[in-house]
Amino acid sequence: MAKDSFTLRVLTPAGLVFEEQVITVILPSAGGEIGILPGHCRYTGTLGVGILSYELVGGQKGKPVVVTGGFCNFVDGKLVVLADAVDTSESVDPASIQKLKQDALKALEGLSAYDDAWEPSQMKLDRAEAAERLSSTLH
Repeated sequence: MAKDSFTLRVLTPAGLVFEEQVITVILPSAGGEIGILPGHCRYTGTLGVGILSYELVGGQKGKPVVVTGGFCNFVDGKLVVLADAVDTSESVDPASIQKLKQDALKALEGLSAYDDAWEPSQMKLDRAEAAERLSSTLH
């Protein structure tokens, strides 16, 4: 591993999604976006819902993905992202996104943040909106 890059591994419960040598990563944390560069201090955090983007060694942009929940850990030149779910550009279907969004909006109707069903429904809505943004940036 070179000092000016680090390894990015993205996994879900189903297994490895991808592994790349990168020079920068922007990912959604529970408190907002966080950037990781080579030499970053040790970091462990909770993931939010949003787009994970990265730049490969050589300066090319990697394929962004939507991550939904989970954890990340950066130590010894390796960033491991353990996401509950990952949506890639290949898996994003506009019709499915719209259905997920409409279902989430319907589920949120009449709920408050104190209802048990609010958080999972809001996470579905956030995932659908992130997938819409991913889809629109690719087309």
